[in-house]
Amino acid sequence: MHTLICGSMAYDTIMVFQDQFKKHILPEKIHILNVAFLVPEMRREFGGCAGNIAYNLKLLDEQPRIMATVGDDFSTYAVRLEKLGLTQAHIRHISGSYTGQAFITTDLDDNQITAFHPGAMSFSEHNHVGDASDISLGIVSPDGREGMLQHAREFHEAGIPWIFDPGQGMPMFSGEELLRFVALADYVTVNDYEAQLLQDKTGRKITELASGKRAFIITRGGEGSTIYADGKEIIIPCAKPTALLDPTGAAVELLQTFSDTPRNRVRNEWLVAKYKEVLGVDIKLNPVESTTYTALTKDINTAPQMFILGWCADYPDPQNWLSVYWKTGAFGDRIGYSNPDLDAKLVEADSTVDPEARMPIYAEAQRMLTDGAPVAFMWNNVNAYLVKPWVKGVVQTPQDAGWPGDVAPLSITIDTTMLP
Repeated sequence: MHTLICGSMAYDTIMVFQDQFKKHILPEKIHILNVAFLVPEMRREFGGCAGNIAYNLKLLDEQPRIMATVGDDFSTYAVRLEKLGLTQAHIRHISGSYTGQAFITTDLDDNQITAFHPGAMSFSEHNHVGDASDISLGIVSPDGREGMLQHAREFHEAGIPWIFDPGQGMPMFSGEELLRFVALADYVTVNDYEAQLLQDKTGRKITELASGKRAFIITRGGEGSTIYADGKEIIIPCAKPTALLDPTGAAVELLQTFSDTPRNRVRNEWLVAKYKEVLGVDIKLNPVESTTYTALTKDINTAPQMFILGWCADYPDPQNWLSVYWKTGAFGDRIGYSNPDLDAKLVEADSTVDPEARMPIYAEAQRMLTDGAPVAFMWNNVNAYLVKPWVKGVVQTPQDAGWPGDVAPLSITIDTTMLP
């Protein structure tokens, strides 16, 4: 029995622009845009959703079958499939067309400009699931629009369990069509961005979409994955990488920006050394003047690639950190972070009066934050004090800065009978 993968086959041409796009695109002239980028680095890779999925299944000693449409220029890719031992029995040649082509240009901020020519992929409905035999699992991944709709119906009608993997093909479909895909599928897999887009287009929450599915999988890049199955939410951590590479294979310089003071320089030098030691990643220090650093970090359009911010709470309650800082529209805007599910959880905690009941809700919200935000929470400052035995009634809080109990000094008394 085999896995039949319906999806695209494509060539990916990847280029690196050794500068920032924003320096060469004038916002006031965007309506007459005419730019050219010199890209000294360029490489061509074998891609396409079906090709990539099949390659990885082959690494797991599986024998996947690809169902795709390709053009007159497929011969180089065909040689690669032969070397990998991947059958081409269900790859259909469309005469007079090109194989799908992606042209990806990445700048030093990891922004990307992509152009995609579907080519033969637009004829994917010429293939039929029934043409393949001994299939135990199907996958419908990004492909021609009509082909995706057709293959979904055919897997369902044949009683073959299948995975809906909409990927970048999702914008081709209406909310009603996406709901139909989900209804017919046994499994759904999306990344975190696609999960939000799927909710927006269908008007349904993830828990609703996952209901009745064998599994609904959301991948979150370096943050791992979440699987909804049997009414449960299962968190899968990410495997620890030996090195971090750009997802398109294009090298991007990593910069750690910081306010240039002697203490900050020592702190950041230690930090980048640890990145190198633990992850094998080279990061360049980018010191800037203090007021410039503050201004940069206040605007998402100028926020540095990597930087450190701190928070000193005004009163000792989780609300003054989680809700004040991380609700949509607050400080998280500086890094483009917004999570409606976290917002709802924090509203629930903020409106719960019973302290014993509200703390577990804040704890759950904090887990959602640490699992989902593009942030490494690095340390909490801890103060140590010596208190004379005749000083009574000291109530310490995390806000104590000058001396123990300085947030609630009225409770402090001196037992004069104990004075030396």
